[in-house]
Amino acid sequence: TYAIRAPQDYKADSPRKWPTVLILHGSNMNGRAYVATIAAAWPEIARDFILLGINGETASNTGDDPRFNYSYVNYMGHSTYKGFPGTDRESPALVYQAMGDLKEVYPIEHYLVGGHSQGGFLTYCLMMNFPESIAGAFPISCGLLMQCDPEVYSDQALREAQRKVPLAIIHGKNDPIMGFGKGQYAASLFGDTGWPAFRFFT
Repeated sequence: TYAIRAPQDYKADSPRKWPTVLILHGSNMNGRAYVATIAAAWPEIARDFILLGINGETASNTGDDPRFNYSYVNYMGHSTYKGFPGTDRESPALVYQAMGDLKEVYPIEHYLVGGHSQGGFLTYCLMMNFPESIAGAFPISCGLLMQCDPEVYSDQALREAQRKVPLAIIHGKNDPIMGFGKGQYAASLFGDTGWPAFRFFT
C-alpha cells in the first residue's frame, strides 16, 4: 500500500513527467504521515515533486491509522554475502518492484529515495542493490547494514552503477534513538571509498 500526492501543476491529461520523492517511513509508521509532513514543512518540494510513501509489507496495527514495518535485516541482495531462502523477497525487492509498477501508472520521471530510521536502512539497501532505479538517495537517522557496505559488492558493473547515485546522509548529533555514531560510521565508509557525489549533513 502507498500514499501519493500530486505536485501543484499536475494535470491528468498532460504528458509531463515529474521527479518523485519516495519517502520510506520509520518503524510502526506509515507513508501517508511522511508525505503529509514533507508537504507541510517544505511546500516548495510539494509544489515541484510527486511525493510518494510506500508502506512496509508487515502491518503492526490496523484501523483508521494503520502502521507498518519493513523487513530488510536478512536481505543480502547482490552483495557477496549469502542469504537464507525466502529473504530475497524482503522489503528491498518488494519496494523496488513497486517502484517499477508505480512508474507505469503515474507520470514519474525518476526517483529520489529517502527514508527515516527503519526506512533509512531500507534506502541503503535499495541504493546498493538497485542503483539503476534511483537518481539520488538520502538516508536519515539510521545505520548501515554490513551487507550494504560499499566494499562487499564484487560485480564491477553494479559497483559503477552504485557510484552514479548521489548520496546525502543526514543524522542529528543529539539523536536519542539511532545514535549519531551510526550515521558517522556510514559516512566514513562512503567517504573512504571516494563516493563521487556524497555529503554528510549533521
